[in-house]
Amino acid sequence: MAKIKSVIPVNIPSKVVVGSGASKIVVHTAIEFHSIDLKLEMEYLLYLYAYDVRGKTDVQILLNNWDESSIASIPQETEDDVLGKTSTKIIARTKDQNVETSVILKMGSIDSAKHYEYRYLRIFAEIIPAIGQASKWSETLQIDVEH
Repeated sequence: MAKIKSVIPVNIPSKVVVGSGASKIVVHTAIEFHSIDLKLEMEYLLYLYAYDVRGKTDVQILLNNWDESSIASIPQETEDDVLGKTSTKIIARTKDQNVETSVILKMGSIDSAKHYEYRYLRIFAEIIPAIGQASKWSETLQIDVEH
């Protein structure tokens, strides 16, 4: 099983113009692989989710489904904004691997009903093996109730 040792965003703009759309940052992720991963040259997908975190960190629920994985939150006190998401395929070939990933963020796009002075950027990383669990929601269906 792989272990994420560190997640470090770099090239973060010091200021973002409201309504400016997307900004690109780079995230350095250090990963350590188990000897079994190396022997099998296991495939993984590294997911990076960028959040504007306000207040307490929300509880993350990751729906693992290899190349269709998604994330949802259970809000604690405030609503966080998802600013960007990306995934990168990784093959376990060396015990320690450093992965550099570009993430496109919508840092200048804001909800007009909210007041912003700052963005509090935080990156959530998850590594999912090709062999493992899979989960997915169905579409929401409306069903009439008879009284």
